[in-house]
Amino acid sequence: MDRVASAFRLLRTALLVVLTLAAPAFADGLSRFEQELKPTLVKEIELAYGSASALGASGFVLNDVRAVFKEDKPDAKPTPVSIKRVVVDDLDFDNAKGVDGPNFARARFEGVTLPEDDDLLKSLGVAKATADIALDYRFDPARKVMTLNRLELSLPGLARLELGMILDGVAPSAAATNPDKAMDETSLRTATLVFEDASLMSKLVAAAASDEGKTPEAYVAESIEILGVLAKDQGPRTLAVLDALASFSTDYKQPKGPLRITVSPPAGASAKDMDKLTVANAIVDVFGISATYAGTRAGAALAAAPKEAPSAPPSQSAALPPAGGTVACKPGQRLFALSEGGWWSATVREPSPKAAGQCIVRFDGTDASEDASVSPKEMLAWSMDGPGKAATRCRKGDRVWKLADGAWYPAQVKQSKGGTCVVELEDDDAGEETVALKQLRVLPR
Repeated sequence: MDRVASAFRLLRTALLVVLTLAAPAFADGLSRFEQELKPTLVKEIELAYGSASALGASGFVLNDVRAVFKEDKPDAKPTPVSIKRVVVDDLDFDNAKGVDGPNFARARFEGVTLPEDDDLLKSLGVAKATADIALDYRFDPARKVMTLNRLELSLPGLARLELGMILDGVAPSAAATNPDKAMDETSLRTATLVFEDASLMSKLVAAAASDEGKTPEAYVAESIEILGVLAKDQGPRTLAVLDALASFSTDYKQPKGPLRITVSPPAGASAKDMDKLTVANAIVDVFGISATYAGTRAGAALAAAPKEAPSAPPSQSAALPPAGGTVACKPGQRLFALSEGGWWSATVREPSPKAAGQCIVRFDGTDASEDASVSPKEMLAWSMDGPGKAATRCRKGDRVWKLADGAWYPAQVKQSKGGTCVVELEDDDAGEETVALKQLRVLPR
């Protein structure tokens, strides 16, 4: 009998040891969060919540969450955030504390209260606003593939934004040490963006127009004019995209449904391809962009293009302004303006009130904060294809303009290589590059 009792006690002890060692594997999602992640989070965030519950082995729910983000500077004002409910359906706890973070997560943040003193909300006339955020992604480190199934931002009464995409060549660790290289090596396989407006667009337009002393209608018309300029010399599929964007922008007061933009590059697109945006039909042929909007009106983009002035006599229109020539400073006129060694597409805003003879211009893709004053020597006549004339041959020693990162930079032809040219930027040590002839423009002599 004593032997039986001793064997039972030994078995019970062994079972307790096994259960103790295996406890982490059987822990629920809430326990793992509080034991493994919370101690790390509180170093940067003051975190408190009213109640919490487990949601299976890898999920949890937090109610009435209050977080205060700690600032590095002693005199900086901390940023408090309150969230009604945090629901984590699934989280990669095993890699959450690693360098690259969790390889997958599916979560919702409901009732996120935005700061009442936010400058943007004040400018929009919004006294109080909340947001709902949903996130669902998965990262495959072996294949370097990031799949963002869903990132949704919903602002009740204002707008809803949803994004999904697949990226190849993603390396989070490399991005931290060499972000430029990581960006070049990352390519977009596909992406979809959906924007559904309730009242946000009308508020944004009114605020932006007020800052520039314009009416909302004039501000929108001026913005759509850029689409009109881009629409020239484009094919039917590209025009369909621009028509959808122009129509949606025109309906800013009350859009007729959401705007959906899809990007599916035929061969994948990376940051290196951005300088191709100015090439005709690159929107469709290179980036595979399509756009759908229920209120699309055919011809909306071309209708917004600025009316061209009467053509000058052939002998004058064929002449190009030299690098130091003059371009009339007429509001709304398109031109190329010199900035940081490159000639950028820009639009004239007004004559400079501070410097006689100079002109205030706005570079494409920027806002009023980046407007610049340029002199006549820093302006060139506008052409959809680029400054100067199209290059018709590749001859060693010729000086040309080369398109790079959205601007035209002076370069020199080093040699002809089949149907391409080998060129080198004059003020860049990046070395020689082989480009197609259509990517070059001839400098005036």
